[in-house]
Amino acid sequence: MVLDAFGLQVWSRGEIEAHVAAGGLLLDVREPDEFASGHVTGATLMPMKTVEVEQVRQLAAGQPVVVMCKSGGRSGKVGVMLQQAGIEVRQGLGVEQWLAQGGALV
Repeated sequence: MVLDAFGLQVWSRGEIEAHVAAGGLLLDVREPDEFASGHVTGATLMPMKTVEVEQVRQLAAGQPVVVMCKSGGRSGKVGVMLQQAGIEVRQGLGVEQWLAQGGALV
């Protein structure tokens, strides 16, 4: 198991793709202009400053939440906040890492 600087488990591209394909929540916490310039298929936009724990809890429906941003800083902060609220969280690759591993954006 790989942990990031925030202590969150990091999922690989394959794990993220399987999670999304199974209906899991991939939360992109970047800003709307960043999201519009390219995002992972199936990602839900919720900019870091607008994240509300109860809304995420409802969207997650008891499944782990994968958080993602450009490089892992914002998603790490959001992930810790959600984890402290009792939500199971996984750190997604940053968009930069996603692309480096051959992932596509839409």
